[in-house]
Amino acid sequence: MDGRLIRLVLAAGLAVGATGCRTNRDLKMPDGTLPKPGERVGLFSKSAPKYGPPKEEVVERAPRGKPGQPLKADTEAAFADAEIESAFSEGKPATERDPLVDSARQRYQKALKQDPKCTAALVGLAKLYTKIGDRGRAVQIYAEGLRQNPKDHELAHKMASMHAKAEEWQAACEACKIAIAIDPENRTYHKTLGYCAARAGQWDAAFETLMRVMPEADARYFLGRVLIDAERVAEGRQQLEMAIRKNPQHEAATELIADLDARMTVPSLVPQLAPIQQAGVR
Repeated sequence: MDGRLIRLVLAAGLAVGATGCRTNRDLKMPDGTLPKPGERVGLFSKSAPKYGPPKEEVVERAPRGKPGQPLKADTEAAFADAEIESAFSEGKPATERDPLVDSARQRYQKALKQDPKCTAALVGLAKLYTKIGDRGRAVQIYAEGLRQNPKDHELAHKMASMHAKAEEWQAACEACKIAIAIDPENRTYHKTLGYCAARAGQWDAAFETLMRVMPEADARYFLGRVLIDAERVAEGRQQLEMAIRKNPQHEAATELIADLDARMTVPSLVPQLAPIQQAGVR
């Protein structure tokens, strides 16, 4: 081997040796810190960037039923309820309301085809017809619902509430009686019946019904409020006075009489008393 070849071999060996002799002090991490003893840096380190396509983001999705399997009747009714709420939200134009109403109606009807006894769909469809002014269909829906569910006292009470909102007091009373016949101890149903009977002018029946679920003083006060709401102020005041005679500590009756006395100086204000809010009639 001639001298020139020997010099080339020696130079290559020195270069390799110089590279291998680099210490951690000569190699810094990307953030400028020194690596730990034995830690690999560069393309082979754990912190080196990885190349390749980005990983697809995993999105959690709500579980769905089996493909082709229809929604349950209650679920269809729940979706329809949401559409009705949106359809009749404030400021919704008719062009946007009508498609929602039609979609909700179809959902309710679809639910009832699956389960004719689905209370949520029956009540929802009846309320829908009431909202769009078709009360005849609403009554038919409730009647059919009670035929399908003769023991559903809640359905009967909702029917009573529908009649009460339309001030169909006698029809409301009859629906309340159905609810009470199924659930005789339900206090709300008795109060609703008492309220509707009073508004129908059946004062004795109303008082008898109210006495089943409240003390006499409270029943007198209740009737007094209904009479005042009906602008029969003198008779309402008489009931309030009877309530106080029965229970001198009846604060509500005492306060209402004082309010009436203050308003009697301005007769036009008397009918503006806040109407009594009876349970179940909203």
